[in-house]
Amino acid sequence: MYAVIMVHTFDADTPTVLFEDYDKAKAYLHWLWETYYNTEISEGSDLNEEMCFHEDDYAKVTWADDDSTDFILTYVSEPDKEFNNVDWKRYI
Repeated sequence: MYAVIMVHTFDADTPTVLFEDYDKAKAYLHWLWETYYNTEISEGSDLNEEMCFHEDDYAKVTWADDDSTDFILTYVSEPDKEFNNVDWKRYI
């Protein structure tokens, strides 16, 4: 399973979308970044264009004040097997 995660330096919310297919997740990351970037451009945001870019599994939009939004494609793994033997409630 794959996840596309959007991380903002200015907001604690971290929207995440899960995909079974890597290529679909990669396409979603590209689409999400492009939509977000184009919205910021159309709204006249003061972007640092040199720090706005897209790669297969990572993209970034950066503003002139260094705030940014990162778009990350990552593999979703299972918890460490040792965790299954732990009283997990004590960590809450």
